[in-house]
Amino acid sequence: MSVASEQRRAVESYLGEMDVREKYVDLTCSVPCSDIRWISEDQLDADLEGFIPELKDVVDAKCALHCRPA
Repeated sequence: MSVASEQRRAVESYLGEMDVREKYVDLTCSVPCSDIRWISEDQLDADLEGFIPELKDVVDAKCALHCRPA
């Protein structure tokens, strides 16, 4: 197995555990290692609802603790 294949499997596994859509595996693996591809705010909101799904509850809980009105 090539290094590129091993890296792709690692990315697939990690993003899969985070419930991130598979298209982001393709996007991640299509960018040369010397470049960065930023996702747009529209993509973030549409595909990830502004947060990585696994972290949404954590962010909501922290915000409830620290963002209460005075």
